[in-house]
Amino acid sequence: MAYRAKNTRHRALLAPAGGCVHLDASPMKVDMTARTPESQRRPGNRNAVTHGLYSAKRGRHPANRRITWLANKVWYALPWLAPTDEPAVRRWCELEILRADVLDNLLSEGVTGSGGDGRKLLTDYRQLVQTQLAYERELGMTPASRINLGVEMERGQTLDLQRQIAEAKIKQDSDDADS
Repeated sequence: MAYRAKNTRHRALLAPAGGCVHLDASPMKVDMTARTPESQRRPGNRNAVTHGLYSAKRGRHPANRRITWLANKVWYALPWLAPTDEPAVRRWCELEILRADVLDNLLSEGVTGSGGDGRKLLTDYRQLVQTQLAYERELGMTPASRINLGVEMERGQTLDLQRQIAEAKIKQDSDDADS
């Protein structure tokens, strides 16, 4: 049960800044309708309202959903990542989406321009791949980087699993023999 102030003075002290607490309500129920962009800005300052910096909706661009979806797959596939790796994972996902779009364009339009020379997009693709490889090394996505980070390889994990299964069978056999 939530704490309920006995008099209005205590209720006013428990009220969060910018919100209004009804006198008959518990302090946990806050009316946030009083907080509008107009009430948050200084009088006479309309810049915060007109430029749209604070009114942009998160996830509005379809690429944001693709980045989040891909980042969730990366977190699932690479269990050794720590929460501090989140910015690097998001940058890698952004590069992966850009790289896939550039590759799609190169495959559909061709790698050479009308004059027979290579397109600038080909150089951009190479730079994207090179930058993405640096992120892959930092996140432990390549075998060599996993060894440097001290992360067990898949083969090592499989061998450990086989060893654990064998130990469990030996223990079960010894328990059956004791009974």
